[in-house]
Amino acid sequence: MALVLGRWGLVPAAGFSVVYWRASKARFGEFSAYQLGLLLWGLGRARRSVPATWASSAVASFCQLLLQEAEPEDAIRLLAGLSRVYVKPRGPQQWLAGSAGVQQQLQELCVWLTPQLGRLQPYWLLVLARGLRGLGFRVEPGFEEALRGAAAGLGERLTPQERQTLERELRRLTQGGGRGGMG
Repeated sequence: MALVLGRWGLVPAAGFSVVYWRASKARFGEFSAYQLGLLLWGLGRARRSVPATWASSAVASFCQLLLQEAEPEDAIRLLAGLSRVYVKPRGPQQWLAGSAGVQQQLQELCVWLTPQLGRLQPYWLLVLARGLRGLGFRVEPGFEEALRGAAAGLGERLTPQERQTLERELRRLTQGGGRGGMG
């Protein structure tokens, strides 16, 4: 954010980040599933650092919206964003490992996603596999099977390169990608 403001010659006041995290967390209830997913996606793309309490609240708020309005792509954006932000003070994998509540919410998110995997475009399946792997999150065997089934169901819609990339990411996800996973 400071880079964007810096382009215009503006310098945020000291403590701006603290105020931003506090204010945005307080307003999570006003966000749509799309907005929360997009917010995390953008923060992840910018490789921002976020406080652990903020990240946990974002996941909890998103899970509350699942039954109301969320689309599978919103959930995937959220997961991909979480896998790329640096959750203070220890990073996304350690944050997830130390938070049983967030692990449970992500498992529920995967359960919610399971019946919808077959409708996703190849791009979104790939982003989902990369996001889960980036978090070091071990999915339940049923979700893994559904993810593989969705990939296989794409058939002719996949180019050879997409098929190869998706198969590689799914293999890395099930192997933990050389990172510690959640059980």
